[in-house]
Amino acid sequence: LLPDDIDQRPKKGFNFPWDSWLRGPLRDFCADRLAHLGGREGFDAQSVQAVGDRFWQGHPTGRWNDVWLLTVLEE
Repeated sequence: LLPDDIDQRPKKGFNFPWDSWLRGPLRDFCADRLAHLGGREGFDAQSVQAVGDRFWQGHPTGRWNDVWLLTVLEE
């Protein structure tokens, strides 16, 4: 049913737009989870918050996956 140029092309990966999701609709969700995680025993609140701040402020060392890992850990 598909044209040959689509049906016969090599496989392509698919990337989710994590960066824009975590800066947009998931920002409050992630920020809340980081705040809770920072209050747990064994976690330094300032260090956890700094991970989020670096990402949301666009710092070169701010990475979406660091924010997401901590969010999932708390969740």
